[in-house]
Amino acid sequence: MIPVLYRQDEKEFNHLGLGALSEAITCVATEERNGLFELELTYPISGSLYQEIVPERIIVADASPLLANQRFV
Repeated sequence: MIPVLYRQDEKEFNHLGLGALSEAITCVATEERNGLFELELTYPISGSLYQEIVPERIIVADASPLLANQRFV
């Protein structure tokens, strides 16, 4: 799944929000010991949504094959 960027106050996640982060170089979700997931995303500064990636924005991505469409802040 291509990760999707949303505004920090978004309540509905059934659309493409601010846009798909299709230019992401890497996007990896890892599970911590306490069961929380962490998303590591590498996005180029030349990417079309680079200026929109700011603190508190929500990125929706798959955490695993069984955990699709998880929200990361």
